[in-house]
Amino acid sequence: MVILLSHQLSLACIALAAASLVSAAEFAFTEPKLNTTYHPGDTVNIQWHDYDGTKPTASLWLGTGQRALHWHPYKIIANLTEPFPTSYTWSIPKNFKKQRYYLVITNETPYQPKSDYFFVA
Repeated sequence: MVILLSHQLSLACIALAAASLVSAAEFAFTEPKLNTTYHPGDTVNIQWHDYDGTKPTASLWLGTGQRALHWHPYKIIANLTEPFPTSYTWSIPKNFKKQRYYLVITNETPYQPKSDYFFVA
C-alpha cells in the first residue's frame, strides 16, 4: 500500500512538472534552423509558435555568446504588438557584424525562449 501510494505521488509530481514546463514554454522558434548561414543583405524569415496567445507586446532580440539564463543582448530587431505575429522578416544590414547569433523573444514573463544558433558570415 505504501509503495503504491509513493508511486502514485511520484507520477503526480512528474505530471505537474511536465505541465509547468508546457505552460512556461510560451514560444518555440521554428526558423532559423540550427547552424544556418546567412550573409549581410540576406532576408531571414524568422518563425515561432506562440502557445499562449495572450501577450500584448514582446520584443525580438539578437543574442550573442552562450544561450543561457543570463544571455547577452546584442541588438533589438523588432517590437511586436497585437495582433501578435508568429513570424517576422528581417533584412540583415549590409555592414552587419559577422559572427554566431541566436534570437530571443522577451516579454513580461521570466521565460525567454531562444532560437538555435545561426551565423552571419
